[in-house]
Amino acid sequence: MKPEPSKIIKTRDQLGAALGITQPTLRKFMDLEGAPTPHPKRGFDLEAVRKWIRIQSAGQRQQTNAVFTDENVLKLKMREIFAKTQRQEFDLAVKKGEYIARAEIGAEIAGLVTRTVTMFRRHFENELPAELVGLDALQIAEKLKTAVQTTLRELYDEAEKYKQKDHAD
Repeated sequence: MKPEPSKIIKTRDQLGAALGITQPTLRKFMDLEGAPTPHPKRGFDLEAVRKWIRIQSAGQRQQTNAVFTDENVLKLKMREIFAKTQRQEFDLAVKKGEYIARAEIGAEIAGLVTRTVTMFRRHFENELPAELVGLDALQIAEKLKTAVQTTLRELYDEAEKYKQKDHAD
């Protein structure tokens, strides 16, 4: 049985247009083994080509175990939109200063450690030895206790200043 004349397509360009696909996509399908070939005098049978492409598309989906349902495509699109939204929110939070770069944190910690070491050295290496000369063990223990408390108080005060500075920014 011959196809109806209106369903006969003469060229590949016309066939691509009739199917609503690009030439590269049409070429991909038509280069596969078993693809419909044009009749030398009439051209392509549009319905035969459509049926063959549907069969090939279904076979490719089964081979890759992909399920291209409208629901799954919608879920993927929603996940993509959600991921983009999260990224935009994160970028905005970074611009607002809600997140701090690791390099900045490392530099700040290094500064705090340096100030802490400086305090301990000032009290225990510079000030305390002169105060301990001629004292007995109990007096030395009391002086050390006082030096530790003083140093810890200074560290606490430094931390409070740091917190207030952080809130002021």
